[in-house]
Amino acid sequence: MFNKIVITGPLNTTEDLRDKLKKYAESSIASPDTHPSSEKETIERIRDADAILVSWESQITRNVLEKLPQLKYIGICATNMDNVDVGFAQSKGIAVTNVEHYGDEATAEFIFALLLDLVKGFGKYQWREYPSELFGKTIGIVGMGAIGVRVLRLAKGFGMKVIYTSKTRKPDIESDDVQFMSLDDLITNSDIVTLQVPKNTEIFTAHEFDLMKPDKILINTCLGKVFSIDNFMNWIKKGQNYAMFDRYSSGDYYESLKDTKNVIFSKPTNGLPVETKERLTKQVIENIDNYLQN
Repeated sequence: MFNKIVITGPLNTTEDLRDKLKKYAESSIASPDTHPSSEKETIERIRDADAILVSWESQITRNVLEKLPQLKYIGICATNMDNVDVGFAQSKGIAVTNVEHYGDEATAEFIFALLLDLVKGFGKYQWREYPSELFGKTIGIVGMGAIGVRVLRLAKGFGMKVIYTSKTRKPDIESDDVQFMSLDDLITNSDIVTLQVPKNTEIFTAHEFDLMKPDKILINTCLGKVFSIDNFMNWIKKGQNYAMFDRYSSGDYYESLKDTKNVIFSKPTNGLPVETKERLTKQVIENIDNYLQN
């Protein structure tokens, strides 16, 4: 059992997480309503904790960790671990866990919800002069990880042709309707391009945007920056191009692009349906349980 568990800021878990945590802590469980605004505030919040739970937005740096000699456990309540200096934490004997795949289904469904709004004209914009079908269109998936595979599955359900590029080619998913291509060829041959790459992987430069001819749709649900705003702006102004972003993970893109024509930001719900929160909460508790048992 831990002496004290601190939740550093808001998490995308169910509301009963604190109640579920009580049996793992001898004393109080702190859970502020805001994210810490500085390293100093982070240290103040978790100074006397031996276990902390953090979202991907809370930065647990080497400097923070050096001030916390009593810390034993960091539970990242997200998949991405870039916000924690994992190597240094582990060198100090601090266990670090994360949660994978809890929001994959929701993200893939979200992509197609936005697509249907656009191609059918249900929302603010309509892709072409008349409502279109997804059937027969070509979608290019950049990054065939867990989310990419789920996007592939849904795309095939709509009768779309799928092309993909990825660090690792996956012959087991390929068929007449699913083909591997280079990034350049994928961009040239796709009606719709969706980005599923790791945080801050700058996958699109001016060159890639130049290959995106008019009448294309670009979808970005990645964390961090995957292209420069200047290169993007040069592209979005050409022809009937459209771009869709998940506001929750879009960071600086939202403030810079929210008033740009043909740019669509979702409400901040991507990956956060009740089932997603339940999966996240369940795995957070299981991670703690496994750590304490071992």
